[in-house]
Amino acid sequence: MPTDDPVPPTCQMQDVAFRYDPSSSDRFQLSDLAVQAGEAVLLTGPSGTGKSTLLGLLCGVLAAESGRIHVDGQAMSGQSGSQRDRLRAEKIGYIFQNSNLVPYLSPTENVLLGGQFSKARRDKAGANAQARRDHATALLERFGITDIDRAAATLSVGQQQRVAAARAQFGAPPLLVADEPTAALDHVNRDLFFETVLSTVRAEQTGLLVVSHDLSIAHLFDRQIELTSIAKWGAA
Repeated sequence: MPTDDPVPPTCQMQDVAFRYDPSSSDRFQLSDLAVQAGEAVLLTGPSGTGKSTLLGLLCGVLAAESGRIHVDGQAMSGQSGSQRDRLRAEKIGYIFQNSNLVPYLSPTENVLLGGQFSKARRDKAGANAQARRDHATALLERFGITDIDRAAATLSVGQQQRVAAARAQFGAPPLLVADEPTAALDHVNRDLFFETVLSTVRAEQTGLLVVSHDLSIAHLFDRQIELTSIAKWGAA
């Protein structure tokens, strides 16, 4: 009886090595990390263990010395800087620790920026400018943002972070990555934030990788990975 081919992970990193200084013997080494479609993974670890380095490699900001990095079935490793930039724009929605909104733009305008560098995400968001604006508005409403015309700088910190999450999900990228996304939020806003993000992840079968020091949110995720169990810094 024929069986379906297994669905590849939304992202996978295998046997990855990286050095900030090629002349140094100090090298970041990661054995294996994979996130499946619709799966929410929490990555934890103390400062200095390589969380920022891992995110930089996964998102193509840093170039691996060796190893395999794939996002939505496409190779991030071994590509030029411009190819990695294009892949990141198309495949990854990134939620920064400090929202990184354009302060003088409205929430809707900020969300629309999520597709500025990716035709694929713009096309998925809508066939024309109005359809894409409607898509942005719907994302904001999902996160409880209804005052969509005021400048982003006038929003509360919690509202700004929800706008940032909506921007990351514009055009339904297959992978969401978040770096300490709720560090500036109180517990109530933190839980509301994750409830909304996770409901979208489940509904759209998006992969989610969150880096955080906050172990109290671990129960919300499908898996928690301690970075030191899969990666280390050491001599090459």
